[in-house]
Amino acid sequence: MLLLVRRTALSVVVLVGLGTLLLFGMLIAPRVDEAVDFFTARALRAVQSYEVKGVPLREVVNAEFQSARWRAYHQDIPFQTFVECVGIDRADGEKRRMLWYVDERLTWDHGPALRVGIMTVLNGDALQLTPRLFDPRAGFGLDRWRHGVELP
Repeated sequence: MLLLVRRTALSVVVLVGLGTLLLFGMLIAPRVDEAVDFFTARALRAVQSYEVKGVPLREVVNAEFQSARWRAYHQDIPFQTFVECVGIDRADGEKRRMLWYVDERLTWDHGPALRVGIMTVLNGDALQLTPRLFDPRAGFGLDRWRHGVELP
């Protein structure tokens, strides 16, 4: 009987521990990263430095848009980052929202390292600037996961 109680108690502790890890990994870790800017800053730099005809995307955006504001955020996984840029098109004065998705994966290259596995466009405005970044494996339309997310 005592063995059954110990096993039950151990099972409860393990389940609570796994639940806590899952809660931390899915809800808390992405918000913590957005505050400390580790994965978000890496993804933002990766998108901004992507070269379009030999010019970094950051410079292309600054030339075509005024008041461009960049930000990076997660949905629910720290390795999956959404990079957003909102600006006013210099040609027609319309506000444009460009959205990219960056997926980083742990790789082993003379030790553990994080590498960008997928970097893709998620909407038409971003596609116009970076057509070669479209990757259908990432799922076009992921920007609809998080409704109402806009730059302040």
